Amino acid sequence: MKLYYKYVIFFMIAFMFFGAIFYYVYSYRNFLVNKEVIKVGVLFSQSGTMELTEKTIINATLLAIDEVNKSGILPGVRLEPVVYDGASNWERFAFLARKMILKDKVKVIVGCWSSSCRKAVKSVVEKYNNLLIYPTQFEGTEESHNIVYLGAAPNQQVIPGISWMFDHYGKKVYLIGSDYIYPHVANEIILADVKSLGGEIVGVKYLPLGSNDVGDVINDIIKKRPDFIVNTINGSTNIAFFTQLNALTTGIKRIPVISFSVSDAEVNKIGIDKYKGNYQVWSYFTLLDTPENKAFLKAYQKKYGNVNNISDPAITAYAGLKLWTQGLAQAITQSVDLNPNIIRGFMLRQSIASPAGVIYIDPFNAMAWRTVLISKVNDQGKMDIVWSSKSPIEPVNYMNSKTKTEWDLFEYQLYTKWNEAWENLSN
Repeated sequence: MKLYYKYVIFFMIAFMFFGAIFYYVYSYRNFLVNKEVIKVGVLFSQSGTMELTEKTIINATLLAIDEVNKSGILPGVRLEPVVYDGASNWERFAFLARKMILKDKVKVIVGCWSSSCRKAVKSVVEKYNNLLIYPTQFEGTEESHNIVYLGAAPNQQVIPGISWMFDHYGKKVYLIGSDYIYPHVANEIILADVKSLGGEIVGVKYLPLGSNDVGDVINDIIKKRPDFIVNTINGSTNIAFFTQLNALTTGIKRIPVISFSVSDAEVNKIGIDKYKGNYQVWSYFTLLDTPENKAFLKAYQKKYGNVNNISDPAITAYAGLKLWTQGLAQAITQSVDLNPNIIRGFMLRQSIASPAGVIYIDPFNAMAWRTVLISKVNDQGKMDIVWSSKSPIEPVNYMNSKTKTEWDLFEYQLYTKWNEAWENLSN
C-alpha cells in the first residue's frame, strides 16, 4: 500500500511539473501570437545594377527589427518586415511602395538608395500619407512631411570632400557621374564650389546607370589630366570604371579619385590593388573603434557571417529603424493614433548613439546631423581616416549657390528634359 501511494505522489508531481512547462510554453506562444503586429516595409534592390550595393542595407534593417522585437521597447507590439526587390528600377520602387501601403498595410518604409527611386517613392508616401526613412546620402533640394532624411546632405559630404582634395592635390577637377538626378545636382553644387575656390572644371561626363561602357570617358580623363576626379557614379558601373581606369593608366601617375557613392561592397569587388590610393567620403566605416560599432559588427556577423561589405547607408538604415521605433514607443506610451505623420513628429529631435556615432534628427528639415569622415585605401588595402569633422555637422538641404526657387526650377528642367523621369533613359 505504501508503494501505491509513492506511485500516486510521483505521478502527481510529474503531472504538475509537465503541466507547468506546458502552461508557460503555451502562454509565451500565446503572448507572441497575440502581440499587435506592425508591419515595416523594407524596399531595396536585390537585383540589377544596385544589387551589390543595397544587399547589406536589407540585412542591417532586418537585424534592427530583430533587436527591437527582443528588446521589449514596444510592449505588446511585434514588428514584422515586408521585404520586396526594387530591382534597381524607379518605376518598380513606386509600384512596390504603393503595394506595401495599400495591400500590406505597412506603417513605415525603410528604403531606396538612388535619388531617382526616392523621388518616385516620395509621390507615393505623400499621396497615401505614409512615411519613408531614407538612409542614403543625397543631393538635398527637397523637403517632405512624409520623409525622414538620414543620409548626408551635400554640405556634410560633397563640400568637405572637395575642400580636402583642393588642399592636397590641386585645382583642376574632372566630374564623372551616373546620369540621374543626384549626380546632376551634386555637380551643380560642385561647379559653384570649385569656382569659389578658384579652381577649374576640365570635364563633365555622365554614364547611364548600369553601363559598363567607360572607355571613352577614361580616355578623355587621361587626355585632360585633372589633378583629381570627383566620382558620383552609382552601382555596378563603379566596378567597370575603376577596373578600366587602373588598366588604362598603368605605367603613368595615377589620378586620385574621390567618391561619394562607392560602398565597401564595390571596393571589395573592384579589388584593393585597383582601388588603392583613392578616397571615399561617408559618415561611417567599419574600422570605427566604438562600443556601438563593435556590438553591431558582432551581432551582424553572428546573423549573416560576413561584415566586409557593410556600408554607411546600411548603418544608417539600422539606426533609422531604431529612431522610428523610439518615436513609435512614444506614441504608444501616450496612447495616440499611430499615424505615420504623428510618429514622424515624435522622431523630430530624437537622437541615437549609432555605430556611426550620434545621429540627431533636425526638427526643422527632418534631416540628420552627421559626423563626416574622409578615408583613403592604403597600399596594404586598409582604410586610413585622413580627415574627420570630429562632431556632427548641421544638415543644409538647399545650398546657397541658388535660391530654393532656382533649385526647384533646375530639377524640374531635368525632369521634363528626361520625359518626366528622374533619370536619363534616352542613352
